[in-house]
Amino acid sequence: YTLHLFGPVDSERMRAAGQALLDRHPALRTAFVPDTDGRLVQLVVDDVRLPYAHTDLGHLTGAAQDDAFEELLAADLRAHFDPADPPLLRLHLVRLGEERFELVVASHHVLFDGWSVPVLVGDLLRCYGEGHLGGPARGRGFGDFLTWLAGRDTEASASAWRQELGGLEEPTLLALTGAAATAESAGLGQIEVPLPERAAQALARRASELGITLSTLLQGSWGVLLGYLTGRQDVVLGTTVSGRPPQVPGVDEMVGLFINTLPVRVTCAPDATLAQTLVALQERQTSLLDHHHHGLSRIHEAMGLPALFDTMVVLESYPVDQEGLTEAHEAAGAA
Repeated sequence: YTLHLFGPVDSERMRAAGQALLDRHPALRTAFVPDTDGRLVQLVVDDVRLPYAHTDLGHLTGAAQDDAFEELLAADLRAHFDPADPPLLRLHLVRLGEERFELVVASHHVLFDGWSVPVLVGDLLRCYGEGHLGGPARGRGFGDFLTWLAGRDTEASASAWRQELGGLEEPTLLALTGAAATAESAGLGQIEVPLPERAAQALARRASELGITLSTLLQGSWGVLLGYLTGRQDVVLGTTVSGRPPQVPGVDEMVGLFINTLPVRVTCAPDATLAQTLVALQERQTSLLDHHHHGLSRIHEAMGLPALFDTMVVLESYPVDQEGLTEAHEAAGAA
């Protein structure tokens, strides 16, 4: 991602701030290497230097500058990370004008999730504003979450998911497979379908009336449509959860990869209304909250199926400390 910075930015100070960020968060200094059994393990490495670059495009204007910047971004995208060679993070400061800068932040997604981004941005700007390396990050870190995770009752979680998916004999697959998929597929694509504001407000209002979350409403609605498309009354789709258990103090301010992908089972009884289907889904989802940390691969293994779904519904929603970010921007002297 790219941060748009307006105001005077000192390159060496930004380099020091980036290094401070790396030093403060162990999750950013991890390597992923195989152990003696061939399984990947995560190692925290000390004394890691931040890859940093500074490019001045201020001598260019208009389309020439835009093209040069796009070429720079494309080159950065092609520079892949080696998971065994930390850090899996780098910064590139690009000067576009006297007080116009772009800070290109590249990282491997295995390091942290979307929730972590505003936390990291605020910390980076504070480090820049303070002008020194500082100390360890405030509050607890990803290691505290891993300690909590190691103490979970794995069998209890496995049992909860076996109960939720009991009786399921096959996955719910919508996409083409085999030769048909090869013939039809032309690569990746994206379709944006904007939702009118009034429709979005109506959905949120209806979810509140039913006592369910907006996420459940969206998942259940897709589940009903998925049942129609596959001709089934019992379907499974996927979703991504934040994976940040409230039982861990300070988990909302931690940096790391907490997210987890999980199955969502939707049963569409012919005599049930949509509201009844959604409320029942919410009740089952609530009972599984304490087991959101259970890995999808373990669920697959328990069910004896290599896959459970090939469609997902994800609602991206995480808190952003606007006041804290504003203070960090002011401390850094940039907008």
